Amino acid sequence: MSDSEDDTPLVHRITKLQPSVSLSVCQEAELPAYMRPVEGEGQELKGQAWVDRAYKFRHRAEAIFKAEVEAVLENPRVFKSQKESLLNFSFHFDNGTTRRGVCKYPRVPGGKGYICLSATMVDRGTSAEKIQKVIRHEISHACTPGCKHNQTWKNFDIMIGGDGKRCCSDKEVKEIIGHRVEVYCSLAGPVEGTGHYFAKMQKAPSAKKMTSKCCGKCKKEGGIVSYLRYRRV
Repeated sequence: MSDSEDDTPLVHRITKLQPSVSLSVCQEAELPAYMRPVEGEGQELKGQAWVDRAYKFRHRAEAIFKAEVEAVLENPRVFKSQKESLLNFSFHFDNGTTRRGVCKYPRVPGGKGYICLSATMVDRGTSAEKIQKVIRHEISHACTPGCKHNQTWKNFDIMIGGDGKRCCSDKEVKEIIGHRVEVYCSLAGPVEGTGHYFAKMQKAPSAKKMTSKCCGKCKKEGGIVSYLRYRRV
């Protein structure tokens, strides 16, 4: 049967692609509306224009989530118990700054669970393909409770179109959201590249942690104990 005779909705034919088939190789006209680039995507915007575009990014993420859930519920390879587990989850945005998404399981049997995407990253223009990957990753967690990232979870993620891997590295996260605090060695001074230890963080560490943690390289090389300090940027 040709594509023209296939009465399967286009959204399902796209979202059920195998992991070896990348959405990036599809023509834009073949993609469902929610997978297409948002107006202004990739541009430097400020003020109200940035807010308006962020709203569109969130709307696109919600549409991708709905389509992915529908695809899982219609997938004959997914067990009934897994589908029932997924129906207990709802979609939300949060202010996460260290990951793109998270699956929060129900606190009590039969309770409500949440699949959350980081608004911080969505608003900054994470691509539709990466959003889809994150959502599939978290849906796999919802359908395989207690499996973490073991082989059962990996097999399920691959089955629904994921790749069975982490959504993004710590380096990618830092590149997207930037940093607010810089940590440095007290003997070297707050100049990047001159100290033994230099790190970028979103939140300032506690005073107790900073005064009790010494610069390991100073101690190892010269036996000098120097403590870590931080500054806001």
